Amino acid sequence: YLYHRYMPVVYKGSVTIMLKSDEKRTISGAGIIEGFGLSPETKSIENQTIILQSKKIVKRAIARLNFGIDIYSDGVFKDYDMYNSSPFFLTMDSTHSQLLNTAIHVEPMGEMQVKIKINSENAILHTFNDEQNHGATGAIAFEKIITWGEEINTPFCKFKIQLTSKVIPQVGYYFYFRSHDWLANTYRGKIQISPYTEGSSIIYISSTGTNTLKINAFLNSLSQVYLEQSLERKNEIAKRTIAFIETQLKQVADTLRQTQAKMMEFRRDNVFSAPRDISDRLAGQYFEYEK
Repeated sequence: YLYHRYMPVVYKGSVTIMLKSDEKRTISGAGIIEGFGLSPETKSIENQTIILQSKKIVKRAIARLNFGIDIYSDGVFKDYDMYNSSPFFLTMDSTHSQLLNTAIHVEPMGEMQVKIKINSENAILHTFNDEQNHGATGAIAFEKIITWGEEINTPFCKFKIQLTSKVIPQVGYYFYFRSHDWLANTYRGKIQISPYTEGSSIIYISSTGTNTLKINAFLNSLSQVYLEQSLERKNEIAKRTIAFIETQLKQVADTLRQTQAKMMEFRRDNVFSAPRDISDRLAGQYFEYEK
């Protein structure tokens, strides 16, 4: 009973993707234009798992989402992920150093004011515009009462908190700044790939979390990035194939021009007569001798 009461609920979401788009495709996977259709090797579940769990793909998916600020309600028994349901929103300065993975507490104090509290023994500083870390802060014990919409500006953070409506929050909250690297590494470990049936070209991509909206947003973004990456790969191979053909055609054209020039030069240096002209000349010489 205590376990179910205090532990957050973990949800699981999934999307379905078909890897094979054309059963009757006759182009060989080993052919020069293999990129126009996924090869059998690429269709394997093992390869797709590696691609979908790669940091590059997951990070591209994360970059399209507003996961950089994690907001939670400070509940009595358990806390809740407030993704897309928070009573306030934050605007941070992406060029200023921000605390990574450090709880920043927000305590409403009446209708106009809010208390910001930060306590940390040591936190990493990060700028989001260039995704770079800038050392650590050392011990921090910060507390300040501000009005809603007022800017917090310190050497270790710079942001504003504004209400999303006129309703004043009645409970406390806390939030974290998350880097894209941290998010990509975290979500990579949550991805699971499984086939619909053994040998099937349909796969399930699933992920877990405590907020269904966030799970669905991540899976949709990941699926979109995966499909775009597949299309980019096909387009890139097609471009390389066309470039190769154009190069070969240019080389053949250059060779033909050089050969034609040599033939014209040879004909200039060596006078040729038609067979009829030769026979007429020889006949004339014969008649001259007969005279």
